[in-house]
Amino acid sequence: MLMIELEQLSNCHELINWSLARYVVHPHRWRRPILHDDGSLTFLGKPVTLPSYTSFLGEYEWWLTQEIKKGEPTRAKVQHKRATSKVFSHSCTTVANAVYMCIIEHKRRGGLIELPERYAERWLDWTI
Repeated sequence: MLMIELEQLSNCHELINWSLARYVVHPHRWRRPILHDDGSLTFLGKPVTLPSYTSFLGEYEWWLTQEIKKGEPTRAKVQHKRATSKVFSHSCTTVANAVYMCIIEHKRRGGLIELPERYAERWLDWTI
């Protein structure tokens, strides 16, 4: 298991979805969702359905921007403020992924996550 910064996942949609399933949808202490080679997720043998990012937009005050170059979305930046003074801010390729990363950081109470080594090798092309 590796401890990595959440920002290192910003270009990997599959690992963002796995992190959302792991820390928000199924925050079980010992059992973890499984990320398959095709990008699908299962938990205890059943497919995982992730909530839409819009379901989180009513919970906080959000600031969303989407950069578009030559008609194609390139970068999204999302920021939200909790009831306290803590501000969560993330940049990704899509608004949905950036919102998911803010929610993961909020639920984890920090920007570090545990990632299985096999996922880092498969999805981030790391050599371990």
